[in-house]
Amino acid sequence: MKQVLALTGGEGADLVVDNVGEKTWPSSLRIMARGGSLVTCGATTGAHPSADIQRLFVRQLSIHGSTMGSLNEFRRLIRAFETGAIRPPIDSVHPLAGVPAAFARLEEADRMGKIVIQIAEPKGAAA
Repeated sequence: MKQVLALTGGEGADLVVDNVGEKTWPSSLRIMARGGSLVTCGATTGAHPSADIQRLFVRQLSIHGSTMGSLNEFRRLIRAFETGAIRPPIDSVHPLAGVPAAFARLEEADRMGKIVIQIAEPKGAAA
Protein backbone atom coordinates (compact mmCIF):
# COMPACT_ATOMS: atom_id res chain seq x y z
CA MET A 1 0.00 0.00 0.00
CA LYS A 2 2.77 2.44 0.90
CA GLN A 3 4.45 1.85 -2.46
CA VAL A 4 1.33 2.85 -4.42
CA LEU A 5 0.89 6.01 -2.38
CA ALA A 6 4.60 6.83 -2.73
CA LEU A 7 4.53 6.27 -6.50
CA THR A 8 1.48 8.52 -6.86
CA GLY A 9 2.69 11.30 -4.59
CA GLY A 10 0.09 10.37 -1.99
CA GLU A 11 -2.79 10.71 -4.47
CA GLY A 12 -3.55 7.01 -4.87
CA ALA A 13 -4.38 4.93 -7.93
CA ASP A 14 -7.07 5.91 -10.41
CA LEU A 15 -7.81 2.24 -11.08
CA VAL A 16 -7.39 -0.73 -8.77
CA VAL A 17 -8.06 -4.32 -9.89
CA ASP A 18 -8.73 -6.63 -6.94
CA ASN A 19 -8.90 -10.32 -7.76
CA VAL A 20 -8.40 -11.52 -4.16
CA GLY A 21 -11.48 -10.26 -2.34
CA GLU A 22 -12.03 -10.05 1.39
CA LYS A 23 -8.38 -10.05 2.53
CA THR A 24 -7.21 -7.23 0.24
CA TRP A 25 -10.45 -5.22 0.02
CA PRO A 26 -9.61 -2.65 2.75
CA SER A 27 -6.17 -1.96 1.22
CA SER A 28 -7.65 -1.73 -2.26
CA LEU A 29 -10.06 0.97 -1.09
CA ARG A 30 -7.35 2.87 0.83
CA ILE A 31 -5.00 3.15 -2.18
CA MET A 32 -7.64 4.59 -4.50
CA ALA A 33 -7.40 8.20 -5.64
CA ARG A 34 -10.36 10.51 -5.21
CA GLY A 35 -12.84 9.61 -7.97
CA GLY A 36 -11.01 6.31 -8.59
CA SER A 37 -12.48 3.01 -9.68
CA LEU A 38 -12.07 -0.46 -8.24
CA VAL A 39 -12.70 -3.46 -10.48
CA THR A 40 -13.37 -6.65 -8.57
CA CYS A 41 -12.98 -9.89 -10.48
CA GLY A 42 -12.31 -12.51 -7.82
CA ALA A 43 -12.96 -13.55 -4.26
CA THR A 44 -10.44 -16.27 -3.44
CA THR A 45 -10.13 -15.13 0.19
CA GLY A 46 -13.83 -14.54 0.73
CA ALA A 47 -16.83 -12.94 -0.89
CA HIS A 48 -18.02 -10.76 1.99
CA PRO A 49 -15.57 -7.89 2.62
CA SER A 50 -16.59 -5.10 4.96
CA ALA A 51 -17.61 -1.93 3.18
CA ASP A 52 -16.18 1.40 4.26
CA ILE A 53 -19.23 3.32 3.08
CA GLN A 54 -17.89 6.71 4.24
CA ARG A 55 -14.71 6.25 2.19
CA LEU A 56 -16.84 5.41 -0.86
CA PHE A 57 -18.90 8.56 -0.80
CA VAL A 58 -16.37 11.02 0.64
CA ARG A 59 -13.74 10.07 -1.97
CA GLN A 60 -16.37 9.52 -4.71
CA LEU A 61 -15.16 6.00 -5.49
CA SER A 62 -16.73 3.59 -7.98
CA ILE A 63 -16.81 -0.19 -7.72
CA HIS A 64 -17.30 -2.39 -10.77
CA GLY A 65 -17.68 -6.14 -11.03
CA SER A 66 -16.14 -7.99 -13.94
CA THR A 67 -15.63 -11.45 -15.32
CA MET A 68 -12.91 -12.47 -17.74
CA GLY A 69 -14.59 -11.19 -20.92
CA SER A 70 -15.09 -12.65 -24.36
CA LEU A 71 -12.67 -14.88 -26.25
CA ASN A 72 -11.97 -12.01 -28.67
CA GLU A 73 -11.12 -9.68 -25.78
CA PHE A 74 -8.80 -12.32 -24.33
CA ARG A 75 -7.02 -12.65 -27.70
CA ARG A 76 -6.59 -8.85 -27.86
CA LEU A 77 -5.17 -8.88 -24.34
CA ILE A 78 -2.63 -11.59 -25.25
CA ARG A 79 -1.61 -9.64 -28.38
CA ALA A 80 -1.11 -6.50 -26.30
CA PHE A 81 1.08 -8.44 -23.89
CA GLU A 82 3.10 -10.06 -26.71
CA THR A 83 3.75 -6.72 -28.41
CA GLY A 84 4.87 -5.08 -25.18
CA ALA A 85 1.88 -2.74 -24.95
CA ILE A 86 1.20 -4.21 -21.52
CA ARG A 87 4.09 -4.85 -19.16
CA PRO A 88 3.12 -6.22 -15.75
CA PRO A 89 5.51 -5.13 -13.01
CA ILE A 90 7.83 -8.01 -12.03
CA ASP A 91 9.19 -7.89 -8.50
CA SER A 92 11.47 -10.92 -8.76
CA VAL A 93 12.13 -14.13 -10.70
CA HIS A 94 12.90 -17.38 -8.89
CA PRO A 95 14.02 -20.77 -10.22
CA LEU A 96 11.76 -23.76 -9.59
CA ALA A 97 14.08 -24.84 -6.78
CA GLY A 98 13.58 -21.42 -5.17
CA VAL A 99 9.83 -21.71 -4.62
CA PRO A 100 10.14 -21.37 -0.81
CA ALA A 101 12.04 -18.10 -1.25
CA ALA A 102 9.43 -16.92 -3.77
CA PHE A 103 6.62 -17.56 -1.31
CA ALA A 104 8.58 -15.77 1.43
CA ARG A 105 9.02 -12.77 -0.90
CA LEU A 106 5.29 -12.81 -1.63
CA GLU A 107 4.62 -12.12 2.05
CA GLU A 108 7.04 -9.17 2.32
CA ALA A 109 5.39 -5.76 2.67
CA ASP A 110 7.80 -3.99 0.29
CA ARG A 111 7.02 -6.34 -2.63
CA MET A 112 5.87 -4.46 -5.71
CA GLY A 113 4.73 -6.51 -8.69
CA LYS A 114 4.47 -10.15 -9.61
CA ILE A 115 6.58 -12.98 -8.28
CA VAL A 116 7.63 -15.23 -11.16
CA ILE A 117 8.59 -18.90 -10.87
CA GLN A 118 10.81 -19.86 -13.80
CA ILE A 119 9.94 -23.47 -14.67
CA ALA A 120 12.58 -23.89 -17.37
CA GLU A 121 15.47 -21.94 -18.86
CA PRO A 122 14.34 -19.43 -21.51
CA LYS A 123 14.91 -20.52 -25.11
CA GLY A 124 18.41 -19.65 -26.27
CA ALA A 125 19.80 -19.28 -22.75
CA ALA A 126 23.26 -20.67 -22.15
CA ALA A 127 23.32 -23.70 -19.88
